[in-house]
Amino acid sequence: MNTDEAMQRARKEFGPPRPAASTQEPEHDFLTAEELATMWRCTKRQITNQAAAGNIPGAFRVGKYWRFHRKKLFSAA
Repeated sequence: MNTDEAMQRARKEFGPPRPAASTQEPEHDFLTAEELATMWRCTKRQITNQAAAGNIPGAFRVGKYWRFHRKKLFSAA
C-alpha cells in the first residue's frame, strides 16, 4: 500500500484531518474558563472549582461566567 492509498483509507475511517491548535496569542486581555482549561489541559469544571476556591489569581465572575486576567495568570507563574 502506498502513501496515497493509506491517506485515503485513513480519511474514510477517521474523516478529514483537523487543523492544528493555534499557537498565536489572542488579542484580548481576558480568558474564559473554557480557554484556560484548553491551555492547561484540564476540564472546565476543574477551572471553575479552583477559581471559586480562590486558587487561580486574576479570576473574577461576570454574572454566572468566570473570566481570568491573562497578565495576572501568567505573571504569577
